[in-house]
Order: sequence, then C-alpha cells, then structure tokens
Amino acid sequence: MSSFSGKESLGKSGKRWEEDPLATQYEVTGLPEQWLIARDGKLISHNARGEKLESLVEDALKGSSGDR
Repeated sequence: MSSFSGKESLGKSGKRWEEDPLATQYEVTGLPEQWLIARDGKLISHNARGEKLESLVEDALKGSSGDR
C-alpha cells in the first residue's frame, strides 16, 4: 500500500480519503498502488493518480507509453 497527500487525495466529499465517511464505514486503511503497464510489458507509471493517470492510460491505449 502507498500513502500520498495533496489535492488528489480528496474524495468526492471534499475530505481527505482518511476522513471520508465511506472510508471509515468500510474501514479503509490504505490505498493500493496503481501500476500502469504498457502492452510491451514496460512500466509506464507506478504512482500516477487523477488526471495524470487518465492521461497516461489514454496515451497507452493509443500505443504511446507517455511520460514516465
């Protein structure tokens, strides 16, 4: 599990994920890492979140590995 902070850690409620009522209700204690792997097996990213992750996925689906 990885931890991170900042704007991208805000949930839909506008609170940090650790303070979000759903995280509390479901006893969420961490967020898993998201590894984006290219079709050729190379690691594109292991820490992108939010808009950056979305952009990298779009690039990967177009056949480009994008920024690492």
